[in-house]
Amino acid sequence: MKHNYFNCCKTATMLFAVFLSSQAFAQVPTSHDEASNYAEGEFTYGAGKGMGFVPWQLQGASDTSGFSLGSSTAVNMGDVNTDGQAFYLYGYNDEGVKAARYFRGTGSVSDPGDSRSFLLPGQVFSIKIAIANRNGYKGINITSDDGSDRLATFAVDGNTYRFGDPDDDSFTGVNDAFSFDTESVFIVEAYQLTDNTCEITLTRGDVSISTGIKAGQIGGFSLYTGSTTSDDPLNRLYFNNLKIERRCPDFTTWNGATWDNGTPDITKQAYVTAGTLTVDEDMEMCTLFVSGTAQVIVESGVNLTVANQVNVASTAAMSVANNANLMQIDNVQNTGNITVFRNSSALKRLDYTLWSSPVTGQNLFGFSPQTLPNRFYTYNPVSNMYSPIPDLGPTSEMLFTKGHGYMIRMPNNHPDTPTVWQGKFTGIPNSGTVSVPLNTSNDPANRYTLVGNPYPASLSIARFINRNANIITGQVWFWRKTNNPASSSYCTVTASGDYVGNPDLQNNESYDPNGIIRTGQGFFVQASSASPSTLIFNNSLREADNSNKFFRTAMDGEVMQPEINRYWLNVTKDGEFFGQMLVNYRTGATMGIDYGIDGEAMDGDGALGLYSTAGDSKLAIQGRSLPFVMEDIVPLGFRANEAGTVSIVLDRFDGLFNEQDIYIKDNLLGITHNIKNGPYEFTTEAGTFTNRFEVVYAETLSTTNPVFNANSVIVYKQGSSIAINSGNVNMAAVTVYDMRGRVLYQQEGINSTETAITGLQAQQQVLIVQVTTTEGNKVSKKIAY
Repeated sequence: MKHNYFNCCKTATMLFAVFLSSQAFAQVPTSHDEASNYAEGEFTYGAGKGMGFVPWQLQGASDTSGFSLGSSTAVNMGDVNTDGQAFYLYGYNDEGVKAARYFRGTGSVSDPGDSRSFLLPGQVFSIKIAIANRNGYKGINITSDDGSDRLATFAVDGNTYRFGDPDDDSFTGVNDAFSFDTESVFIVEAYQLTDNTCEITLTRGDVSISTGIKAGQIGGFSLYTGSTTSDDPLNRLYFNNLKIERRCPDFTTWNGATWDNGTPDITKQAYVTAGTLTVDEDMEMCTLFVSGTAQVIVESGVNLTVANQVNVASTAAMSVANNANLMQIDNVQNTGNITVFRNSSALKRLDYTLWSSPVTGQNLFGFSPQTLPNRFYTYNPVSNMYSPIPDLGPTSEMLFTKGHGYMIRMPNNHPDTPTVWQGKFTGIPNSGTVSVPLNTSNDPANRYTLVGNPYPASLSIARFINRNANIITGQVWFWRKTNNPASSSYCTVTASGDYVGNPDLQNNESYDPNGIIRTGQGFFVQASSASPSTLIFNNSLREADNSNKFFRTAMDGEVMQPEINRYWLNVTKDGEFFGQMLVNYRTGATMGIDYGIDGEAMDGDGALGLYSTAGDSKLAIQGRSLPFVMEDIVPLGFRANEAGTVSIVLDRFDGLFNEQDIYIKDNLLGITHNIKNGPYEFTTEAGTFTNRFEVVYAETLSTTNPVFNANSVIVYKQGSSIAINSGNVNMAAVTVYDMRGRVLYQQEGINSTETAITGLQAQQQVLIVQVTTTEGNKVSKKIAY
């Protein structure tokens, strides 16, 4: 990403202003939880109402210890109440309790669910605590991203307040700053400064002390009280007002001509109150408010980063051009409509594209009103087919569903030549966590779900797949197809960045997405098991990339894997491209299945299929381990819906394969062919063949006679003719019989491996074709004519 949140000097200055002075600053809450949200008895294990926090993890409840709700002011312990109510812990008669909680939904990759996440730079966690009686040991720990380390502790121990890091000498008494008081209300604030530095402060009244800047990612907290001597309310620990917020110390306003307090940055709230703000270079800000009749235009190729929320008044306007990105960090919801533009690839009138809306509130039919109403589709996992969306039309009110994908045909007035179409989305820009239930089934073929990029920004494929690693397979599929039901429809991309195209990408390499999902793009994922599961998008998956296609060329400065050695094989018929597969000898791969490196083939896609295999897996993309050895063998699988003559073609190669030869070994015919010298052409019957082909890296010397058996002879109907191929053994004669044994056709003197029978006078029936070689060997095969 191009933005940089803080530098050391700025951090130090800001800390002084925020923590060590009484200067006023803005706070933008992202999450909030307080006791007034809970009814009596709801503060229990597993309960959790506050957005941004996992449910409570409570320990130690007994007859003389536990967790409850009450009023801190009612027992003269100071005011931490909301609407007269706070949380509290109690424990006596040798009983203690603990209440732990961790963050989620902050924008870090681990959210949501019950998994832990951590604060992002600029975010602050705060909590109010009332501690009164000196009896018993009680306090709070601020913990790391996984809860394993205590970054800071505040505790009351006898007459002493202690604060600091409990694992080093900084955890000491601080009574010189805070004299002991039975009515003490403290505010603990945990501030994430950068990705790996933080600061925790303790405040009472107008006095603050700090841990100073230290290493760590803030991930949660735990409150505790040790055993006290009695059930005296003053022995309890009261707390409330749990918040996660972003600190924005400064403001700047665009008056139609200039910013009154300098250009915005990640610490400034930006107000656009008049005129037009044209964002023509990358810009950052804490929040964005557009009011009155002002408008904001984010130009193509520009990244606008808003750490917190975007608010656009109903009288104002904001647009994000094709190729621009609206980047957001915090898990907050925006308000007000914007317009997002997204160009399609160059498509023809009857072509389709998978779309997904980056805004909430976009009418589905209104997105492409010149498309015929019955040419909007969703995916049906039961039938494994697309289903038309019913009741669409000019008066329909159906909206795009957030995070879902739709197949939409080009408008009916679109040109018949490849032409870019501009999509236009209007609504509230999506931000924060988006959850999409996955289709699951005992049959893996019914586990596909059509989803889509929900944000007005590009997404990282690698982070998306890794974020959902426990529930989806390690690749995604993009649709790209032009009016040809027989050809492959999908392009496959793995988390590692490997990519195979399909026939309708005239130059596959130039359309390589290089790890990016475009704004407005729909795509497929596959659930990895039959267990119910939910796919997660969040802001951390956004990527500040500005490529102009749904598929992009390589990013400038992008760091590639340390070592990659690849070749792509295409399967073609009659000169038409039907599909592609990839083998990559790369760093980090094994000979088994590696998540995010190996990509499964979408079985049954197109009339022809070529894939490699590893165990029982059919792979469009296979990673294999280094070092490369010439003796390695890559098994191939092949599928043909119809019999005929097919070719395997070497599309391109890199790495060590710039020098290394690549051979296709046909185990049926005993042929080894160097595919660098040209395509390997062969004849096949209809069916799936798992043992016929292999890739090898050295030519094998034949020590046996050419193979001639029923498997090596291919007989198939081709129009009104019968085509015959005898592999690598010449035919002398062909005789055709009906099922009664009568001779219907006979041809001699062929002396070739291929021939065709034309003009056969036979009704629809099963025929027997007998092939005799020049050596006198015979094979018979049946064919439905």
